[in-house]
Amino acid sequence: MDTDPERRQEVYAVLEKYADRIIPFEWCDDFAKARNVGVDAASGEWFLFIDDEWFIDASPVVDFLYSEESEKFWWTNYKVRNYFDDAHLHYRDAWVSRMFRLDGKTRFVGRIHEFMTPLKGRAFSIDGLTGHTGYIYHSKEERDAHAWRNLKLLEQLAKEEPNQVRWTYQIMQEYANFDEKEKERSLARKGLKQMEGVHGYLYSCMRGIFAANILKLTREIEGWKEGYNEYRRLKGRKLELGHVSSAWIELEAAQQSMNIGKYKNAIRHSKRYLDAYNRYHNAPIEYSEDFLSSFIIPQNAYCIAGIIMSVVFLYVTLSYGERLEKASDTYKDAADAFLYDQDIRRRTIDESKFLTSRHLSKSMPWVLFVSLLGVNLLMMYLSGGLLI
Repeated sequence: MDTDPERRQEVYAVLEKYADRIIPFEWCDDFAKARNVGVDAASGEWFLFIDDEWFIDASPVVDFLYSEESEKFWWTNYKVRNYFDDAHLHYRDAWVSRMFRLDGKTRFVGRIHEFMTPLKGRAFSIDGLTGHTGYIYHSKEERDAHAWRNLKLLEQLAKEEPNQVRWTYQIMQEYANFDEKEKERSLARKGLKQMEGVHGYLYSCMRGIFAANILKLTREIEGWKEGYNEYRRLKGRKLELGHVSSAWIELEAAQQSMNIGKYKNAIRHSKRYLDAYNRYHNAPIEYSEDFLSSFIIPQNAYCIAGIIMSVVFLYVTLSYGERLEKASDTYKDAADAFLYDQDIRRRTIDESKFLTSRHLSKSMPWVLFVSLLGVNLLMMYLSGGLLI
């Protein structure tokens, strides 16, 4: 697909070292057509495609294909690690659908951000991992050129299929590259409207992305207070949302309520996020279909724990007695979340119970203050700074 005549032979020379067969394709601004050339030429039982990525660990894919388990499924997901720098220090993992059973009917659709359809039967989530470098840009100009190429193709698709919510979502994502917040929010509202009356888990995931973006963008455009008002409006609509997108919304609401002084609400939203965090990390495959799963990450849990710790500090400094007891309970919740899955969990929580005991004398507030502040600063460091 490299159309530069000077590089074509160089690319072919590399491919010939690894590929048994190379199929020429003249690029025509249509990724689905290119994929379908491969589908038409394939003769095996399964079809696997990759972008500019490589398998960090392919053995789970091989194991699946040789297992009896593979007979029960029609398509699969695995994880792709999207790198954002040449040193591969910054990345985000996401689940993708890259392999399906050849049945003569499943094809690719879409000039860009193409997808497989129809997909029938059950999907299996393989614990495999690929590395992807397509999101590494060395300048703003390079990134913008990539985004404008995508927008041109996506807007053509949106004109041809005005009711296809997938294109609305992808166009919204591309506008995020240009810091076009008003345009981005307008597209999120359009997407939410397009999905009225549409049901199903995958639709719930996409609906959740639109809702979460509306909430985030309203906060960025109009401020924390209006952002939280938007949260209330969205909750009042009782939208059918995906698991992970709901967690993202609670993360945003926790930060917003903290910044407008609604501290009890901040704790409530934080606990909802941490509940989702624990559910996801106990059974991540269950949520693999939800393409927001990258937001359920330890850094966000640290952020939430930091919010809770900040609220605890406010409780302690405002008054003693019942509020101090309440602070003790909240501190334990935060410590439990922060030290999730770590060996020192039980010992440290026992210490927090002692420090925040209702029998704490009035001569001890400074000890509590220092301990809370130290943990909060540690969380801020681990999360790269509180997102509030």
